[in-house]
Amino acid sequence: MKNHIVIAGRRKTGKSSLLSRLLEDYEGPIYGFCTCPGTCRREGYRSYYIFPYGAEQIESDENHIGDSRMGEGFFNYEVFDNYAVSLLESKPDGIIVMDEIGFMEAKAD
Repeated sequence: MKNHIVIAGRRKTGKSSLLSRLLEDYEGPIYGFCTCPGTCRREGYRSYYIFPYGAEQIESDENHIGDSRMGEGFFNYEVFDNYAVSLLESKPDGIIVMDEIGFMEAKAD
């Protein structure tokens, strides 16, 4: 039986921090992804990347989800539709995490 937990709330309220704390003592494998800001690619914008959850954060075209400024920007939906989805493929054990689903992914398939 699979259980699902959704942690929702406004920006900067500690959702990712809560998730990190909840998983701190978990001893099984953790799959999925997190979305984090990284090196800016466009002046005046903030660039975001998708990383395998808990892995080293290496920025590349493959995981660059887009550039945002005030909720608008340039979004690479294919990265979310392909790369992020590949990180969510069914696993026989462990926990699957999707840390950060928001406006950047809203129009992705």
